[in-house]
Amino acid sequence: MRKTALRGAEERTGERETVLDVSREHLEALPRPGRPRETSRQPANLLFHPDGRIQISTDVIEWLWPQSPFPNRVPGSVHLKLLVKWSRDRRQAEKLVLVPAGENEPDALAASPVGRREVRWPVVYVMRAAQIMRHIGIYGYARYRAYRTELLKGGRKIGRAVVVDLTGAPLEGRKDDILACLQEWARQATPGEVVPKGRFMAEIKGIAQRLGVFVSKRELESYVRTHRDELAKAGIVFTLSGKTSFSSVMLEKAVPEKPAKRR
Repeated sequence: MRKTALRGAEERTGERETVLDVSREHLEALPRPGRPRETSRQPANLLFHPDGRIQISTDVIEWLWPQSPFPNRVPGSVHLKLLVKWSRDRRQAEKLVLVPAGENEPDALAASPVGRREVRWPVVYVMRAAQIMRHIGIYGYARYRAYRTELLKGGRKIGRAVVVDLTGAPLEGRKDDILACLQEWARQATPGEVVPKGRFMAEIKGIAQRLGVFVSKRELESYVRTHRDELAKAGIVFTLSGKTSFSSVMLEKAVPEKPAKRR
């Protein structure tokens, strides 16, 4: 009776088969449906969002922190300093440099991990730096390549850093979505016609939708205030109203069409 019960338990649990001879059993692998997923890692980069977020790729984080500052636990916030190199006339930011910093250091910005909460390193980080983005002239969705480097002072190595060249074209997107919308508006506008603000905003909104970008009223007003002189030189003249807005805009001269590219 006891042997019969044991045999029945073995048959139910399958514990009797402890060895499988592949050659004798003629086992075959089942084909996977579809093509295997190819995983490709983008080069180290920073992704600038129009709302002021800067997304930092895992390769950048891995270079700045070769070892996780959060051993055996979910990664938390890290701190960075942003340094900039200006052109000689200080009108254009040429390089942006990211350097690890302590939490209490002056001008240190916090970056937080994004994605699932799990114990792994490195992870993608994001920081909020809208004012810094505007200060260095980024008003759009743009992904820039980041390069590893080491900081020297007096010929001595003082730490690791990553540098972004802002003078070249981004890997993805545009550096200035607002300017792209204004330039497109100028190509369509009638020279000498004064366009009231309400109509102008509606036209800019339509252009932004066609270009696949988002331009808010507040961002546009701030942009006009900051770059009014440069826009006037390009023939787009704004009439200011109050401290933060404008009442109308006029195109002083026609903007020439871009020459067609030779095939």
